[in-house]
Amino acid sequence: MIAIASPQIAMAPGSTLGAAEPRPLDPKNVSYMRAEFSATAQRHGRDPNIAAAMVDADIVVDGLVRPGQLLTLTAQDALKYGYADLLTNYRTEVLAHYQLDHLPVVEIERNWAERLAGFVTDPTVSQILLIIGFLGIIIELLSPGLGLPGVIGVMAMGLFFGGRILAGLAGLEVVALFVLGIIMLIAEIFFIPGFGLVGVLGLISILASIFLSFDNFTAALTSLAITLAVTIAIIVLLWKRFTRSRAWSRFVLLTREERSLGYQGVRDYSELLGQTGVTVSALRPAGIVKIGDQRYDVVSDGDFIPNDTKVKVVYVEGNRIVVTEVRDK
Repeated sequence: MIAIASPQIAMAPGSTLGAAEPRPLDPKNVSYMRAEFSATAQRHGRDPNIAAAMVDADIVVDGLVRPGQLLTLTAQDALKYGYADLLTNYRTEVLAHYQLDHLPVVEIERNWAERLAGFVTDPTVSQILLIIGFLGIIIELLSPGLGLPGVIGVMAMGLFFGGRILAGLAGLEVVALFVLGIIMLIAEIFFIPGFGLVGVLGLISILASIFLSFDNFTAALTSLAITLAVTIAIIVLLWKRFTRSRAWSRFVLLTREERSLGYQGVRDYSELLGQTGVTVSALRPAGIVKIGDQRYDVVSDGDFIPNDTKVKVVYVEGNRIVVTEVRDK
């Protein structure tokens, strides 16, 4: 499109021009781009059907392209059909041909920000940054406390989004959406019990920020699927290895208090519920009550109960026995 929009076109021998089928490929996009190519070519006196055949495989140009194929012109064909005015390998010949060789030539190189943006937006590098970012943040959420995984994860996501902002693929609103999602997940994990609406909204916000940072849905879906698959696989592998390491014993108590070693659990006093007894000592509110032939450490339901008073068990929780005074009617 840029070449066809130029009044003059110079091509190097062996170069090509064409095969500009739009993405995503749907009738609306094809129709619009076909009309744009045709109108642009016609504006500079070039054959509009040739330009349309570069976009739409249904356009047939005798002697150039068959039905069902996109048109691509070689440099020689472009010169023959008016889509090139000069064939040369040298810039000096181009300038001389257009009588511009007397003007100074200024070469503009990419600055550091543009080079960095080009590097981090490379599909492979971008995918690696996304995986490192997800992995670092998830590990940090699973083991609270700002540590190395969290720092690395944040830096990786910063490079991922920063490169796309510099390249013009995303705006600050995408970063804000991602940060909002992380905040929602932290709130859900540490401040809001269970996994509910806030956590779901956090995940949606994070996924939306990733999708919006790509220029098409297919690339976003593919990249996100690869990221999630690799992240989950790495976490599973690291988790198994970590639980078998010495470092794991520093975080988790591995000693078991088994019955075979002489350990006993808390005795169940639920059978005492509803039974009556007599206080052996005053309950202030804790004290001793005799029920049948056994003595038990109990607490009153809040009132002071003197010695030698009839009481009733009203609540039992583990080894905690709560009694209340039985008053004569």
